[in-house]
Amino acid sequence: MLAPTTRDASDELFGWLIRFLAFSERRWRNGLSVLEPLFNLTTCWEFWWESSVGEEDRREIQNSAALILNDEQKGFVDNLREWFSLKFGGEAPARFALLQVSNIPVFAQWRAFDDVRASCLNRINFPVLRSGADGAIEGLCVFLRPRTSGEPAIKCSEDVLLGPADISQARDGVMNSLSNLGILRTALVGSLAGWLSARAIGRFVALLIWLAVLSGIAAIVICGPWLDHYAVKYVLVAVLWLYVLVVLFPTSRVLKEVRFGVRLRNVLETHQICILPGNLGRGSHVVAVGSSFTLALGVGILSSAFEAARPSRDSWLWGWLYERLKHQLANWAFTGVLRSNGAVVNVDKDHMATKYEACRNHPDITVLVMPKQNLDIPLLAPKFDRLIRPSPGFAPVAASSALRVYRSRDLSSVLLDIGGIRSRVAALNTILGLLCSMCLLAGTPEIWRMFHPPPIPKPVVWKCEDAYYSKTAGPVFHLVVETESPSAFVVRIATPVLSKERIPFYPDRHAVGQAWAEIPLPNTPGHGLDTSILVVLPQTFLGRELKDTVILEEKLDGLRLAAAAEKEAFFRQGKNTK
Repeated sequence: MLAPTTRDASDELFGWLIRFLAFSERRWRNGLSVLEPLFNLTTCWEFWWESSVGEEDRREIQNSAALILNDEQKGFVDNLREWFSLKFGGEAPARFALLQVSNIPVFAQWRAFDDVRASCLNRINFPVLRSGADGAIEGLCVFLRPRTSGEPAIKCSEDVLLGPADISQARDGVMNSLSNLGILRTALVGSLAGWLSARAIGRFVALLIWLAVLSGIAAIVICGPWLDHYAVKYVLVAVLWLYVLVVLFPTSRVLKEVRFGVRLRNVLETHQICILPGNLGRGSHVVAVGSSFTLALGVGILSSAFEAARPSRDSWLWGWLYERLKHQLANWAFTGVLRSNGAVVNVDKDHMATKYEACRNHPDITVLVMPKQNLDIPLLAPKFDRLIRPSPGFAPVAASSALRVYRSRDLSSVLLDIGGIRSRVAALNTILGLLCSMCLLAGTPEIWRMFHPPPIPKPVVWKCEDAYYSKTAGPVFHLVVETESPSAFVVRIATPVLSKERIPFYPDRHAVGQAWAEIPLPNTPGHGLDTSILVVLPQTFLGRELKDTVILEEKLDGLRLAAAAEKEAFFRQGKNTK
């Protein structure tokens, strides 16, 4: 008789596993087992091994497992994962089933299951109080699988001893936070505040743009009256608009963010929530007294919904939150009561100090999320979030052992805290971005005139001899120009006394396309000798006057003006005496 090959041993062992799964499913359907096979593989294996497998079959199973080499073990686990995924409806249930199989004694020495044991489902930590103990850190694992009609919305493992009413309340809180208003709020706040603060490249771009923005504003405010060149003004305004466009770019994709939020809600409505022990090991259990675990459970439900929906590349906000949830949940702890309306309410102050100390003394917990309440606790948290976002395939790294504390009022705020979007940098970017946007919107007409000035007017009456004497205003210079935009230009006299006075143009009712202005000339001694009349295009930004752009200039001879004015006055005086 030939010795069995590795391939034959693998096929035979796989056949034994199929028989065992059929046995466990048959027990569940006949009412002999409370839990279905997905939640009861380890316990059912022990019963099947003792009651339904003979001595010869046991030796055959053990010999087959020992004959399979490391390379064949990997292929065996891959095939088993694919089979579990088809049977239990998804990748997450298949991972949970594989983890239970890895705890079976037959596969205890298999190295191929090391990756399965290391890459178990995300653990959501929460501090609890136990009788006779100062505090402990419990954990939950949550995954979703498709739900058929008649199945409950939530299913707990027999090792998870939690209140059914509290679990239903946590699910209702998650669904309320994913309402239309909640999704829109998260999308708007996250998109506007997060793009330039959450991503490293975004923070670098924000720093460069803010330096340019502050330099541009300082140049406009301080050196504005001395800016003669249009190019300088164009550059400054373009920098300001560049910042606004960069800030508002993710905001323009809010519709896609809202669509994915609706998709998350639909996934929760059509899937069953499965709650398991945090370590998923043999003999593990979770016991919680009270309802302060519901915040952690709500975050776990959201994390599992993200994993089931898988954000697309078009949704950067939800994709960023999914990456943070995926890589950093193992270092976070949550405590708080999650209400059905999505609000996080306060917990008992007497117990909070013990929970805080339990998290601070735990080697892996670096962040604690709690309700927004005042507590007499020495919060020894660093000023900055020292969690370093790992690369794919690496575990999260904590750069500081100090515990950082986040206080949140609702589940949406908890999500923004996890994404690092509700930080001080994000708030500063949001406030300054909104202020710049409002300023630029208010100054849009002025900016438009700077970039698109009206045509230069053509002089019609523009000679020194056109000065005459007005009985009410004294010496007056009458100026007529051809222009379609008389309100865009003003006249100024280049004298120390009247240099700030601006004289507007008025459209001529008798001549289409012409405008006129009456310019009072200085008639005091010492100010009428050498002067100039300037037609200028005023430049302003946010109400601040920049240096005017001179369009036309006419130098006036003071002696000729005085002679013309005196002659005009003499004739007027003679007419009045007759």
